[in-house]
Amino acid sequence: MTSINYRSLLLYKASLRLSYRHRYRERYLTVSRLIPDGVRVVDYCCGDAELYTAHLQHRNVEYLGLDFNEGFVSALRARGVPCRVANMLAAEPVSAEYSVMMGSLYQFFPCHTALVDKVLSSTSRFIISEPLKNHAGSRHWLVRKLADALNDPGDGVKKNRFTPASFREFLAAYEPRIVTYVPGEVDTVVVLRGDLA
Repeated sequence: MTSINYRSLLLYKASLRLSYRHRYRERYLTVSRLIPDGVRVVDYCCGDAELYTAHLQHRNVEYLGLDFNEGFVSALRARGVPCRVANMLAAEPVSAEYSVMMGSLYQFFPCHTALVDKVLSSTSRFIISEPLKNHAGSRHWLVRKLADALNDPGDGVKKNRFTPASFREFLAAYEPRIVTYVPGEVDTVVVLRGDLA
């Protein structure tokens, strides 16, 4: 059953703010600074489209947000955010100079590599921002249960999470494509060179 934080943009944003606390704004700043002006940006799993509304909207970029959540997309479109519903695994990738996925790659296990390859085929740069420390790995049973309870976007709870070691293992296959690597306290950001570069 869809978790409560995926039922409204307000609750979704609140859960992210609670999770990231003082680093909430920093995670978007880190990614937005990697995106130059004058490019087309596709934001995969855009969620509440905070990257666009807080950091890209007033810049010279052409933005498109894609998300599985029909309620999110409907609410965002009502606010004038360019976005549409998309099942990332089934849909064709959208061509763009810059593609972005923030905090969502873990949701596609065990197909995450196939998804990355698909996006790379349609972009010049793919920015992946992924948490390597999260509440699902907490030592406390109650925190882990709460993390699971808030982790069903509508297609089931996602049990797999990246760790620093597993993320390095994942990136090993993309070593020749790595343009930028930004380790972080919570999220680690990597920029991969796409086939359109």
